[in-house]
Amino acid sequence: MSNDAAETSGKNANHRIVSVRIYWAATFGVGMAALVWMAASFWWLSSFDYWWSTLAVTAAAGGMIYGLIIPLIRRNQLPGTNDFYTRIAESLLTFDAVALMVLDRSGRIVELNESTSELLGYKKEELLGRMFLPYVDPAHRRQIVDNFRQTLRGKVKEMTVSTIHSRGHFFDIHVKTAPVLNNGRIIGTVIISTDLSDRKRNLERIRYMAYYDDMTGLPNRRSFMMQLNECLSGAKASGKRLAILYLDVDRFKLINASFGRDFGDMLLMQMAERLNRGLPEPDLAARMEGDEFAILYTDAGTEDELLCKAKAVLHLI
Repeated sequence: MSNDAAETSGKNANHRIVSVRIYWAATFGVGMAALVWMAASFWWLSSFDYWWSTLAVTAAAGGMIYGLIIPLIRRNQLPGTNDFYTRIAESLLTFDAVALMVLDRSGRIVELNESTSELLGYKKEELLGRMFLPYVDPAHRRQIVDNFRQTLRGKVKEMTVSTIHSRGHFFDIHVKTAPVLNNGRIIGTVIISTDLSDRKRNLERIRYMAYYDDMTGLPNRRSFMMQLNECLSGAKASGKRLAILYLDVDRFKLINASFGRDFGDMLLMQMAERLNRGLPEPDLAARMEGDEFAILYTDAGTEDELLCKAKAVLHLI
């Protein structure tokens, strides 16, 4: 479809070029004939009647040029600036370069491309003629209405809103709104949308990799130290005692060498699951590095109570 549209547009442009050249040639021919007749009449014909006929032919040629040929040239000339902008808008709507939607002054959807319909999960026919506001999270509707009002006053606005997919879930998009002009009058709003779901997932993934161990899912050393510093600050104010239980797996290298690294990884995941089993909040279990783990007890209690906790951990393992 896209290649056919581009090929048709190119053929139409070539046809307009040929038509313009033909009309210019016709105009030039008629104009030269009028000049030759006028010169011949004035130089070689002395009769006053011939002079009047010359003026009549010249007037007829001028009327033909300005009344017939020039309007044809203007109608078939190459696209000007406004037509060029129209072609750009048609390309954006046809080739789905961006998610594009056009609203009238009341907020009703009057045009959109396939990228927008895929973004919202609806067919194009299901969206055309409907109000855009119901597809926005109710918590963001007042904000986007304010943006639309400012856009209808000639301003370009942008914001992040949560929208409702056809399947019922919410997802964030970044929208940029701009006024649609017709002869200098604002007749609506154009919305350019960008899906932020992938960006949000990537940010969450980066955050997870920064503070959690990818294999066991436990907090890593950095996360553990941050939590420890916060608990130390709180313990000074509350007078509670903290405790850290630090442990590793004996002869872990021998396990890797005897059974392979896959079995060693399975052992570490079992360790993480058992250390985290039944651990109350805000106590924290973390994988520090390799086969080393740590547990932070935010309220250690007495030494006897702490000894009982350590024995319970050994019993789990």
